[in-house]
Amino acid sequence: MSHSDVLVIGGGIAGVATAYQLACHGHGVTLVERGELAGEASGVNAGSIDATGWGRAPDLQVHLTTGSLELFQALQRDEGLDIELRQSGYLQAIHTRSQLAWARERVSELTGKGHSAELLDAETARKLEPELNPDLPGYVHYPERAQADPVKATRAFAAAATRRGARVLTGREVRSLLRDGASWRVNTDQETLVAGALVLAAGPWCAKLGVRLGLDDWLGGCDVHVGDRPRALVADRTK
Repeated sequence: MSHSDVLVIGGGIAGVATAYQLACHGHGVTLVERGELAGEASGVNAGSIDATGWGRAPDLQVHLTTGSLELFQALQRDEGLDIELRQSGYLQAIHTRSQLAWARERVSELTGKGHSAELLDAETARKLEPELNPDLPGYVHYPERAQADPVKATRAFAAAATRRGARVLTGREVRSLLRDGASWRVNTDQETLVAGALVLAAGPWCAKLGVRLGLDDWLGGCDVHVGDRPRALVADRTK
């Protein structure tokens, strides 16, 4: 039986990034994953990182996008881990005149708030990417958008968390989740893990784990603290 401050269930990007941040702040962290790190959705996506800059009045979307880009930049720069991060920008094709009108309004809205975006005609866009269709009405260019290798990035967060004392356990399937006084007791197929706080970061499997805890679906993403019960945080409930 092992004890930690926080137990994270799920070895995708949400779980390993959470473990890394907690470890950076001095918490004792254990992460458990039933398969391999980045073995599900976190390892088979395009690795796109949306960003248009902070702008003059950052909202939630900006913190989730530009904030994420800065986290990836810091991971590669400060930890010295190659995640194949490249900030090469993004071009969105405009196919119709109605799309062109919408894009013009969208770019105007973004730039008016201090974000980075520009509307390009086909000729100008092809200077950035010569293989673009020259017959389209135009393209929207987002120069700050980036991309990273999804598998390398996920594993890099886990490696950085481990450097700061976190335990990352793979090949452990959760069999049961139990409240035990002021702690959580999680039984896997190999050992029992005890922690003061629990983070569910299992993607589409969060709902199934939540049922074992008596959490209703609408509580996803909330820090659940009822009376003297220990806390459970649903960090990732992708469906």
